[in-house]
Amino acid sequence: MKKPKLVMVSSASGDWEGLYVDGVLKAEGHRVRTDEVLAILGIKIEEKECEEGWLESRGELPVKLSEVKF
Repeated sequence: MKKPKLVMVSSASGDWEGLYVDGVLKAEGHRVRTDEVLAILGIKIEEKECEEGWLESRGELPVKLSEVKF
């Protein structure tokens, strides 16, 4: 199976961007989200929300998913 060619185009100011897949615009906006890109590519992703206060106190996510506090 041939891998699709992905090109992200953005304005010089960074205010607008679009994702082209094999030369065809598939998504655009102020920000193209990762989950949008994966869906366009047919890749399923599980979404989870961690505890807000926990993440705020840490400042960043841990390397291992098993260490995330949900």
